[in-house]
Amino acid sequence: MFDSHAHINDAAFDEDRDTLIESMFASGVDGWIEVGTSVKESKKAIALTEAYPKIFASVGVHPHELQGVQESGWDELARLTENPRCKAIGEVGLDFSRGVDINFQEAILKKFVTLAQAKKLPMIFHVRSGNDIDAHEELIRILKTYADADRPKGVIHTFSGNLKQAQEYISLGMYVSFSGVVTFKKSDELREIAKTIPLESILVETDCPYLTPEPFRGKRNDPSFCKFVIQTIAELRGTDVLEVEQKTHNNAKKLLGV
Repeated sequence: MFDSHAHINDAAFDEDRDTLIESMFASGVDGWIEVGTSVKESKKAIALTEAYPKIFASVGVHPHELQGVQESGWDELARLTENPRCKAIGEVGLDFSRGVDINFQEAILKKFVTLAQAKKLPMIFHVRSGNDIDAHEELIRILKTYADADRPKGVIHTFSGNLKQAQEYISLGMYVSFSGVVTFKKSDELREIAKTIPLESILVETDCPYLTPEPFRGKRNDPSFCKFVIQTIAELRGTDVLEVEQKTHNNAKKLLGV
């Protein structure tokens, strides 16, 4: 299993981080992307990967953290991408849950696209709608402004859109990632999407310590719980668990160049 989106540096793991990491590799986890959410957390993500060769990092700033980024922060992010353990730009994107500043978020997102293009790295997109604005529609609009040859590859993390949007993302060269939310019984539309879109376009993730899948919903999440996401997708598609496990593993490593 390869977890395409994890936050093991989160404070929820402070008491047992090293022990937990070692246990992950013994439980069938082949690695994960430790995702940066700010300049500080991106530095910590890179540092974690240097201690564990099966962990890789992404460098980015979550939309909620954008206001605090100074020019020196951009220089630091660019420097961090030079580390060979950095395999993606992210998580970056659009989040309208705390207000509607579309122009500002779009401008910063395009700046991250420029960085991804310069470093030849894929992107991890955070997309959250709010205030009656569909963030997926806005991101699709932005992605369509780039020619096919210039548009970076990427993944829509913890996908929350509809089937048409998933299909549009795939047509634009994106992967769609499913987290523990797909195991929730009330996630009917999401489960139908996981059943319908090509397996070649699917990644799995935990977004740990958040979004813990059934049957452990409410407890701390970790990369080993990818197996419940994989099992659910296999059941929905009527296919073998091993096929989903291998395909999503290969998809992640293909996107990330691991």
